[in-house]
Amino acid sequence: MMMELLMFIGWLALTGGDTLPKEGALPQKVTYVNHRLLAVTPQNKEQADFLAELENSGHLGLDVWIEPRVNHQGRVRVPPETYQRFVDLINAAGIQHEVKHENIQDLLDNPPQEKSYSGVQHYFNGIVDHTKYNDLTTINNYITGFANSFSGVSTGTLDHTTYEGRSTSYIHINNPNVSGKKRIFIEAGIHAREWVSPASSMYFVDRMLHERSIPGSQAEFLYNNFEWYIVPVTNPDGYTYTHATDRLWRKNRNTCSSIFGRGVDLNRNWDANFGGTGSSSSCFSDTFRGASVFSEAETRNIRDWVSSIQSNEGPISAYLSIHSYSQYLLVPYGYAENTVPDNNAEIRRITNLAKDAIRNLPYQKEYVVGTAPEILYVASGTSSDWARLNANIPYAMTYEMRPDANANSGFELPASEIIPTGEDLWVSMHAIVSEL
Repeated sequence: MMMELLMFIGWLALTGGDTLPKEGALPQKVTYVNHRLLAVTPQNKEQADFLAELENSGHLGLDVWIEPRVNHQGRVRVPPETYQRFVDLINAAGIQHEVKHENIQDLLDNPPQEKSYSGVQHYFNGIVDHTKYNDLTTINNYITGFANSFSGVSTGTLDHTTYEGRSTSYIHINNPNVSGKKRIFIEAGIHAREWVSPASSMYFVDRMLHERSIPGSQAEFLYNNFEWYIVPVTNPDGYTYTHATDRLWRKNRNTCSSIFGRGVDLNRNWDANFGGTGSSSSCFSDTFRGASVFSEAETRNIRDWVSSIQSNEGPISAYLSIHSYSQYLLVPYGYAENTVPDNNAEIRRITNLAKDAIRNLPYQKEYVVGTAPEILYVASGTSSDWARLNANIPYAMTYEMRPDANANSGFELPASEIIPTGEDLWVSMHAIVSEL
């Protein structure tokens, strides 16, 4: 039966299978009326592989929020046009499922209630408004504001413009009065819909710059002992598109050969087992890897800046990639099971200290440490794998920030969670760099 189902998927790929133009080619705002969120639980590897084939084909319009693993519930958004077909296929394969949300548009129109943390003192004051998700223009204005307001801060744009002609802004923080500092690289906003990624990275910068003059503070330590290279929005085209047109868009906005398919998953486009398991050759898929390694301006921007720093300034000690959601701290490598770098024990030791630091906050959030294959899925061509494997950066790690993997709200994290999530990033980053 499973073989027959897999042959049907192949037929879909060849025929187009009533393909859905997921990217919303028309200019009006994309809506998700009657799109359902399903909890899906494969009970063996054959079922998990079958679900992965359905996703990677791209022809059912599936949007995987949390990857289903053997005996671990995943979350999949299913369009109404293909819902019955998808349910028929997984029923035939014997895969357990449950509808968690009947209408995703309701979730987007009525976001979860903002949570109040009684007795918790937040850092609020700064250049950035941390009470809302800011658009790209506002973020870029804030970045310019950092350079205009603080010494030791320079900003600019990276070398390559995007498909839609946008520049990518960066922040460089360096205390000129201290030499011999270790270099830290932060890449955020590579997946367009993960809004808390740029928001938390901007919180980190804002807090460091405003609190660095406090003697004995964590901010003073971070400013005086490290040189920071930060890209808050690595995917400016996609991020803009999520604000203007399609809240749940993931990829960049490059075109491909299909009349409908569009966009490359920028976190499958890196030179780290490019084209391997966990990436798709279909432009319809949300994990489409692109035509070739580093085919995209956005990934070349990061690659070239990292190379320039290493060639002209010195080695980089850590590379952090910020994503959401599921509350995971992912250590290398993601491209294969049971495959780790030589310094795996040290990377895990440091990352567990970051996990402990987050747990010790008043929110007591639990993050899980492990490789992507251990706790999520195999993913080839990712930035943090590239950083450790080919850029020779000793410490590399991917954050999956709030909410946790069981949250039905998914990427629609309340704006009230920006500051608490920023604090998760703050204390964990301090824990990491303190050990380098």
